[in-house]
Amino acid sequence: MATKTKELQPNELDYENPEKMMNQIASTNARLFHHRDRLNEIWDEKKIRPITIHLAPTNRCNLDCSFCSTKYRKDQNTLQEIPINEAKEIVNIYKKLGLKSVEITGGGDPTVYPDLEELIFYIKEQELGIGMITNGLRLNKIDEDALKTLDWMRISLAGIEFDKDDSYFDLDPSRFPEMTGSSIVVSQGNLPTQDVFKGDGIIELGLMPDYIETMLDQLQRASKVVDHLGLKYLRVVPNCYSQDQVKWAKTELPKILTKFPSTSFSQSKDTDTPPQCWQKYMKPFINADGYVYQCSTLSLFHGYFHPDWRVGHWKDVAKIYDGPIESFDTSKCPYCFYRDQQIIITDIINSDDIITPQFV
Repeated sequence: MATKTKELQPNELDYENPEKMMNQIASTNARLFHHRDRLNEIWDEKKIRPITIHLAPTNRCNLDCSFCSTKYRKDQNTLQEIPINEAKEIVNIYKKLGLKSVEITGGGDPTVYPDLEELIFYIKEQELGIGMITNGLRLNKIDEDALKTLDWMRISLAGIEFDKDDSYFDLDPSRFPEMTGSSIVVSQGNLPTQDVFKGDGIIELGLMPDYIETMLDQLQRASKVVDHLGLKYLRVVPNCYSQDQVKWAKTELPKILTKFPSTSFSQSKDTDTPPQCWQKYMKPFINADGYVYQCSTLSLFHGYFHPDWRVGHWKDVAKIYDGPIESFDTSKCPYCFYRDQQIIITDIINSDDIITPQFV
C-alpha cells in the first residue's frame, strides 16, 4: 500500500519526517531543484546567474565565539563595514544579473550594522527574498517592522556558550518573522570515539565526561530557549573547523537528537572536495571588506576571509558573469560544504555529449 504524503500548510514543517524537514529548511539538492528555470539555463545556455547572495555588511560582533568561521578576523585589526549606499548598489547590480534573494549574514553580526533596518526595507522594495542569520541577542533593539519584513530568520544560539540564556528569554518573539528557527554548535571538548547512545543510556567508554556534560547541557538549554520563544526548529551542527567532528556528527548526532524534541535536527553532508565548483556564480559571499568571495565555507580555512580567495571587488561583479563560465580551482579547497550541488551543476554542463540520450 502506498504511503500517504502528509499535506502541509504554508510554513508548516514536517516534524514527523526529519529528512523532509531538513530539505524544507537547509541548502540541499532539493532546494536547488526548486530553481528549475536556472538549471534549464545552465543546460541550454551554459550560463549561471545568481540565485542568492550572502551579504555580510559588517565584521563587528557583540560576541567572540570559539567556533565562529571568522574568529581570527580581529587579528587583522581592521573594522570592515559596507556603507549603506554601497550595500544598496550591490543589491542593484546582482538584481540586474538575475538575483532572487539575499541572505544577510555575519562576518560579525548583522544586528550590529547601524543601517540594518534600511538595508532590509530596501531589499524587500526590490521584490527580493530576504533572510537573516544572527546570534539574536540584540533583536529587541531592531525595528519590529524590519524584522517582520524578513521571509525567515535563524538565531544562532551562540549566547549559550557565554551563559547568556536569560538574554534569550528576554526577547519578544511576537516581533519575529513567522519562519524563525535556530541553530547551535555542540562540538566542544574531546571527540568521542564510540557511539554516544547505546539503547537508552549513555556509554562513557571513549567519551570524556566533560564532553558529555557540556554537549547535553547545551542541547537542553537550547531546547528550553526554542520552546520559550516558539521557534520553528533547532538545527544542531558540529564545529566545522574539525572535519573529524563533522564526520562524527554525521553518524552520531541523529542518535543523540532522538532524546530531544522533534523540532531538533542535524544535517549530514559529504564534504569531499568536488572536482569543479560554480558557487561564485550561484551563491557568492560578499564580505564586509567589499570583495566577492567564492563561497561561505572558505573562511574556515583561515578563520577569516583571506585575500587569496577573492573573486573580485563588488564594483567589478558584472565581469564575473561576462564570457564563458569557468570553474573555481578546487585544488585549493581542503573540503567543501556545497559538494553535492556542484556535482549536479557539473553534470548538467557536461550533459551535451551523452550517447543515446533517450535511455536512462
